Amino acid sequence: MPHEFKAILDAPPALLASVGPLMVAMVVIIVCGVGGLAWRHRKLRHARRHHYAPKKPRKKR
Repeated sequence: MPHEFKAILDAPPALLASVGPLMVAMVVIIVCGVGGLAWRHRKLRHARRHHYAPKKPRKKR
């Protein structure tokens, strides 16, 4: 286990309690950002794919 994680686990509970909300907020921001990018990418791809003119009827001979 890297020393950074050991330092986090060995930290006093009061410090963890004060930093906890900040960590939760960072995780929520990251998840929302990735979700927003994925949603935007999907919407753009969907719009790009279905932007063609409607199919013209075949000419009857």
